Amino acid sequence: MELKKPTAKYTGRNDSQLFSYLRQLKLNVGLLINDRIHVFYEDENCKVPVEVMNVEFNDNAQDGLKFVELFSKQTFTYTSLINYCKNQIQSLEAVDYLTSEEYKNQIIEFIQVDACERFPKEVVDLALKNIEIELINTIDITESKKTENQSIEKTELNLNNSDYIEDEIGKVKRRVPRWLNKPHQINSKILIKAMEYLFEKDNVSFKFFEKQCEKIDNFRSNFEQMANFGTKNHGKVFERNGDNLTLWSPVKNFVRESYSEYKVKN
Repeated sequence: MELKKPTAKYTGRNDSQLFSYLRQLKLNVGLLINDRIHVFYEDENCKVPVEVMNVEFNDNAQDGLKFVELFSKQTFTYTSLINYCKNQIQSLEAVDYLTSEEYKNQIIEFIQVDACERFPKEVVDLALKNIEIELINTIDITESKKTENQSIEKTELNLNNSDYIEDEIGKVKRRVPRWLNKPHQINSKILIKAMEYLFEKDNVSFKFFEKQCEKIDNFRSNFEQMANFGTKNHGKVFERNGDNLTLWSPVKNFVRESYSEYKVKN
């Protein structure tokens, strides 16, 4: 357990200290308590600890009752805690899969096959050009409800708003460990390939990097979702300025530390 001031924000230094305790003591579950309660879990199937619970300090906190049930002295059992953590990880993995570009393509293929039983193929193809399919991870949308307009566009974002920046950092910290634990996914492949160059260096040529990723399906569209702000993006990991590609400064240390743990376990 790592305890901070109740006004302290979640920083990469905080979780790196906690993860160090987990490794030294060979434990599966760790708690980081600051302005929220963060519960992390790690086992032989996790290359990086994953946040499985995030509880605000208020009367209506989501998962508050579950936290009390799991950690109360009167009701605590190690088996119940581990089962909860494993189920949470599977649920998060399912969300990632069901909102992925790969799964979206499967849905489109199903629509094409199903619709072609009623309409000519050329009509279905034309119709699909006028349909947009969007799979939304509502976990991150819920975390972003501090902003009043959920359909806000990039050009309208107040990038100096500290709450918005904190939301984006939180999204990255939730998602990057799950990407590294599932290296076959598109986002994972992009991140792992980038870290081959950005783990020790501060920047790399984007043209060079894009060439290295030419075998990754839908590279450009997925990369853009990892390099730009937005309530429905994958999580801003990269900063691109012309041909110069770097890690986004607020999450740079966290991403590097997570990748370091991934490399150790590989």
